[in-house]
Amino acid sequence: MKKYFLSLASLLGGTLLLITGLRQFNSKDYYAEMTSISGNLEYLEMDELRYSVRYNLGLQNDRRKFRIPGITSRAFDFENFQKQVNLSDPIELLLNASDKDDNQEIIGISSGGIHYINEEIRNSLRKRNGVIAIFASLVFLALGLLEIR
Repeated sequence: MKKYFLSLASLLGGTLLLITGLRQFNSKDYYAEMTSISGNLEYLEMDELRYSVRYNLGLQNDRRKFRIPGITSRAFDFENFQKQVNLSDPIELLLNASDKDDNQEIIGISSGGIHYINEEIRNSLRKRNGVIAIFASLVFLALGLLEIR
């Protein structure tokens, strides 16, 4: 019984990883649904994570919290953004429309016609993570199938 439980867990985990990997691998599908919001910059904070950084951003007169996740932060030109955009300056955010909570993922940020998240780098990083997830899913699926035999 324990053997089948581990097999089932491996198959389920592998399937979930495969779905996640395929979704991330095709960046056009991942970023197909986006919304745009404009406002004045209230704050921009950097959180250091174990292997990357994440940025938290707030707009004046908007209670939602916006974040640039670790994977996207590598494509974010933080230094130039900090030099060229001041608090209370107008900015435009592109958000992942699938986020329905108050902590929304920023997939694009611009001010004065200058884009500070490089789409090409962002998409290649997401594609790389998708490939890693797909390979990991294949390992889980293979282990699950081998345990059943």
